[in-house]
Formats: sequence, structure tokens, C-alpha cells
Amino acid sequence: MAYVDETGAPTDNADGGNPDRRRGWQWVMVTAVVTVFVQDLSRSGAAAIELLGNAFGGIVVSDRFSAYNHLATQQRQLCWAHVIRDLTAIAERPGVSGETGLELLALQQQLFVQWHQWKDGTIDWDQLQQSCRPIRQHFEGTLQRVVDLGCARKERTPWAQTVRTCHKLLQRKEALWTFLEIHGVEPAGVPRSGVNPPAPPPRRSRGGSRSLGGWPSGWRCKGWAGPFPWFEYHLNQTNHAQNPLCRS
Repeated sequence: MAYVDETGAPTDNADGGNPDRRRGWQWVMVTAVVTVFVQDLSRSGAAAIELLGNAFGGIVVSDRFSAYNHLATQQRQLCWAHVIRDLTAIAERPGVSGETGLELLALQQQLFVQWHQWKDGTIDWDQLQQSCRPIRQHFEGTLQRVVDLGCARKERTPWAQTVRTCHKLLQRKEALWTFLEIHGVEPAGVPRSGVNPPAPPPRRSRGGSRSLGGWPSGWRCKGWAGPFPWFEYHLNQTNHAQNPLCRS
């Protein structure tokens, strides 16, 4: 199983391979035994394949970014920390969007109450699946209801944003629930405590990476591993205890 994410990072031009000094991307893959950082000018599917390899056969926990769409759906777990961020954005919109967002957030809270009960040993695996089945059906049904209401093709309203987000979630709906189907898959790369995750290792250059291929001299950092995966949303999150995926 691998947790992956990418975030924008400064990219210099010390080797002449990036004359326009385009901003690059720092990619990270975290597994139980190794963490890999790759700096690249691209945020494409090719960059994701470079990170994961051509024949990766495990489960990938990631956001909805299309660069990971080369993976089979059964190999994916959509990161629920990112999903919750999407649902929160919907809930903060006016009108029906806000009502729908609150409904979806309430469902995910019910979902993770059950998840934590299983993690704590209060319920067994079969009970977890049984208790989550109606929650899953209600969640998917709510997404479908929004998509069925629809919006104009070029509409740029808050409601249109909601419809498109729900449509994208439905396109990968099976990947929402991999953690309920396969033992050992986590719903997100989030620790179950209020402790901040470790910071990534320091960059070699204060000016960012210096080559088209990434770090200076094509440097690729392997072997650093902390107790929890590190992602961009971790750095932006100030209180893990408030996240429904975390519990002290």
C-alpha cells in the first residue's frame, strides 16, 4: 500500500534545463518501509507513473487527481481527508448546495464512528461492513441526486461546482470504499492522534531544485520514513484532533 500526493515547489535552473524557471512539483510516495520524494516539472500521469513505477500492484491512497487514473479502480482508495475538504466546500455554499454538503458531512461522520469502533475492537469486521452498508448507499444516493438535477454545460455557479464535484466522486465511487473491503487499507494518510506528523527532510538547496529532472544532479530521496505519511494537507492542518479521521 502506498500513500501518494503532490504539491507545488520552486524549481531553479542551475543545469540550464529549466530556462523559464517554471514552478515544479514535489511528489511523495509513502509506504511501510520507504518514503520517496521526486521533484518534477510535470504534474502529469507520466510523473505519477515515474513515482509509482510501471507495474505497481498494490493499493494507492490518493486524492481524485486525474494523474492516478491509469490505476485500476480496485487499486485505489480515495483519501477521505481530501474528500472531506470537498464536502466542506460544498457545505459552505448557499442554498441547496449547502444543505447537500451538510448531509454528506453528517454521513461521513457516521461512517467514521463505525470505523473507529472497529479499530477499537468494539465491533468486528462483518459488523463494520453491515453497519456501513446503508451509509454507503445513502452517500452514493445523495451524490446521484445532485448529478441527476444537473446544471448547464458551461454554467459557472456555486451549484454547478457542486454538481461537478459530485459527478467526479461518483466516477470513482468504488474507490471511496476500498478501506471497507480490504483489511489493512486506511481511509487516508492521517494519524489517529493529535500529534503533528514529521516534517519532510530539508531541501538541498534554499532556492529549490535546480534541474529539469528534479533535484540537483537528478537527486532522488529514498529511505526516509516517519511514523505517518506526510502530505500537503497535513501541513495546512493545525489541529488534527478536529479531523473526524483522527482520534486521540
